[in-house]
Amino acid sequence: MDYVEITVPCPECDGFGTVESQRPVGNSEGKDYYITEIECEECFGSGEDTKGNFYNSLKEAKEDYPNAISTRVIR
Repeated sequence: MDYVEITVPCPECDGFGTVESQRPVGNSEGKDYYITEIECEECFGSGEDTKGNFYNSLKEAKEDYPNAISTRVIR
């Protein structure tokens, strides 16, 4: 068995590296909040999530993670 490192899009930010956040404001604009983008706390702005596991083949890893950005065998 080989250890395979799999990189997938971050599920929290959908691979963008940022998420929308609501910030409260006064009613001067006619609304109680405005929306801003902040760095994703799950992936630290990279837009990627890296996982690792043992597999018999690289093909098995790719079957488990069909949306992987990259897969590589660590020896």
